[in-house]
Amino acid sequence: EQMYSFTDEINDSIFCIYTGFGQLSSVTTFPNPINAEHIIPQSYYGSVSPMRSDIHNLRPSHQSPNSARGNLPFAEADDNLSNWYGIDGSGNYFSTSTQPSEDPGFSERISTSWEPREDRKGDVARQAFYFFTMYPHAAGDITVIGSISDLLNWHLNDPVDAIELERNNRIEQVQGNRNPYIDDPLLAFRAWDYSQFVGCTYDEATNYNPMATEDDGSCFYETTCPTDLNGDGVIGTADLLNLLEGFGTTCP
Repeated sequence: EQMYSFTDEINDSIFCIYTGFGQLSSVTTFPNPINAEHIIPQSYYGSVSPMRSDIHNLRPSHQSPNSARGNLPFAEADDNLSNWYGIDGSGNYFSTSTQPSEDPGFSERISTSWEPREDRKGDVARQAFYFFTMYPHAAGDITVIGSISDLLNWHLNDPVDAIELERNNRIEQVQGNRNPYIDDPLLAFRAWDYSQFVGCTYDEATNYNPMATEDDGSCFYETTCPTDLNGDGVIGTADLLNLLEGFGTTCP
């Protein structure tokens, strides 16, 4: 009721996230033909609360594309293999197997994934980041819903707009919390951009970090060497390199 009458109301109407189809807002649980799309499908977490009713995980959707998406993960779809879901020039919902001329306004489905329309991809990504931050063990790893690289690209290419920010404000009023990825767009990269993780990348080091992709010089090793081999005052990465390159794997 809150979603259909308040949080997603724009000029007395609500709109399908996947197609742009609109109808009048109202205080109801099913404003037919729009119903509730769970961005992270209920089947991923057994349809249990609070995930099932968290408005940050919900969006209005025409029931036909909602059903077509089902519980498919998100991904970039091959245009040549896609079915398309959108609206015609009069605002009527329709689907087609032929690529429309105004395809950015359409969502796409192939047998293995669902691609939201271009101007809602960022919204979907930020809702996914929120869900797997708030409920990190409820539905498995975030990659069950889409690749991190796709989600980050969608977040970057479809930034937060005034409507999404206002929705965040309204959800705070009725639910009491916010989506931090809307408030701080850089947070998504600090939280989820594994390609920027730095740490010890040498797998024989005591503090080896298997998630790190860039070595930060922090590696240290359990060693019986009594001296600082390179004279820098620290027994660390450079000393091990000296061992490996000059002395093998034992101290001289």
